[in-house]
Amino acid sequence: MNQVRIALQIKLEGHHIPVILNLMADSVGPIVVVDREEIDYGNVEVLRDYNEKIRITNKSKIDAEYTAFTKSKESIWKIV
Repeated sequence: MNQVRIALQIKLEGHHIPVILNLMADSVGPIVVVDREEIDYGNVEVLRDYNEKIRITNKSKIDAEYTAFTKSKESIWKIV
């Protein structure tokens, strides 16, 4: 949660100079939940494919973008 502060200028009827108000609000972005943060295959059989799924859920009405990547750029694993 982040605090947002915005200065607003409001013109009131009968006044020549606008009134300045500071609007303060708490901002909450998308709430994204991942069912796990890592996959550990442990010891696996050579030349056999292994697949795992990770569920990413956005629990808010705010759109959320995500990116998936391997820990090492030179990984033999791939993300599809």
